[in-house]
Amino acid sequence: GIDLLPYLDDFVAFFRTREEAIAGAERVQRLLRSLGLLVKDEKCVWTPTQSLKHLGLQVDTAQGVFMVTPERIQQLEGGARRLGCAAAANRRLVPARMLASFAGLAESSYLAVPLARFYLRELYWSLGDVSRTRLGWEGNVRLTKGALRDLKFWEKFSLATRYNGRAIWRTPTTATLHCDAARDGQGRGGWGGVLDGTVPARGFWRREQQQLHITHLELLAVRY
Repeated sequence: GIDLLPYLDDFVAFFRTREEAIAGAERVQRLLRSLGLLVKDEKCVWTPTQSLKHLGLQVDTAQGVFMVTPERIQQLEGGARRLGCAAAANRRLVPARMLASFAGLAESSYLAVPLARFYLRELYWSLGDVSRTRLGWEGNVRLTKGALRDLKFWEKFSLATRYNGRAIWRTPTTATLHCDAARDGQGRGGWGGVLDGTVPARGFWRREQQQLHITHLELLAVRY
């Protein structure tokens, strides 16, 4: 009956009123004691609050948003800058562990940065080289040019950027869209979609679109 935001052994509980929060905190403490689990009170917040720092995020229930904290932003900027410098000094080669550590840090910001995973795809692609290196995680991996571009996004990330912030409570689904794109070996094909199961749409690719990457065509299908 308690709304939780869990991450491994870190939890945030949400309540509708201050009174419910006080009762909920006592309930959680009783539960932990009954399970024989110990907590460090200096690491806990048992007093109800509407603004709390949690794993690098500012959880603000008064404004209803997740935000990346200034401290986490500093870590992201510094980590991206160090990786960029390492890549520039060694023909785009960087320590695999350093890259994995940064990717994990950026991934943990996803709740507050909706675009986070779009700017991590190339970094994870570069990490795929770990299995092909003789030294594994102790070796280096080569960043793609796309990964270098993605690092620029994190290097310029700031408290004021429009990408920092996401609503805690999302609006309910108002429409459902199913769509797809297709193309054969000659580039011919088209797109189709159905809105709310009843409104269909379809079309063929124009000549100048036929050579586009299939991912580009899939996104065009969504747009159309």
